[in-house]
Amino acid sequence: MNNTIIAVDIGNSTICVGLFVDGKLKHRLDTISSIDDILLFKQKFSYFLASNHIDNKDIVGGLISSVVPSFTNTIKNDIFEVCNVTLDVMSLKHFSFIEMDIDNPRELGSDLASDLVACKKHYGYPSLIIDMGTITKFLLLDEKAVFTGTSFFPGVNGCINIMRSSTAQLPTISLDNKPKDLLGKNTIDAMKSGIYYPTLFFINGMKDEMRKKYPNVKLILTGGNGNTFKDDLKDFIYDKDLILKGIYEIYINN
Repeated sequence: MNNTIIAVDIGNSTICVGLFVDGKLKHRLDTISSIDDILLFKQKFSYFLASNHIDNKDIVGGLISSVVPSFTNTIKNDIFEVCNVTLDVMSLKHFSFIEMDIDNPRELGSDLASDLVACKKHYGYPSLIIDMGTITKFLLLDEKAVFTGTSFFPGVNGCINIMRSSTAQLPTISLDNKPKDLLGKNTIDAMKSGIYYPTLFFINGMKDEMRKKYPNVKLILTGGNGNTFKDDLKDFIYDKDLILKGIYEIYINN
């Protein structure tokens, strides 16, 4: 019998499910965080378990991190209907063991708490985490592993949406790869370079400022858009599974 724990990250752009078997992340399911995909989640999750040969009797529990309250109960109920296991939804009580030096710990989202816990466990501190999701977040764990603050910056998809919705003629684009040049020679390349390089320069600028105070700070990159930028952020360790690892650690610490 395998000891299987389910970690669920419900984000604004994606929903990720991780299966931890005997303490190791073995399988990952990614789906779009949208009404259409929510309607298909139970079917996808059932197939996900079956295709990875996970039996219901192997699942001992799990935890949900959600920043989209309207989707939370649907996902929780779907998982229960598929494998007859009720998952808790993460709240402040679950990560109260994180040391914080911020104005209001109740404002800390479960996604950020998961990043912090996983970083402390797997990479140490002081650490600067760059989570490139719907919003690009900067989080600092100081030399005593205290969470001392964060900074939010518009994410890649948000920049694309603002550019598109604020104009009459610009097309819809995606930024899955690094633009070829700093300046584009057509509309699409101009849009891509205008999002990619300012974001890259901003991240490097924040990194340089942080290193003035913490010369030995570890640099961790995660989030859905991190893969696009990782080759130009060579000082950073890229870990696409950071949030899932943090959800797992928070679960076993409760």
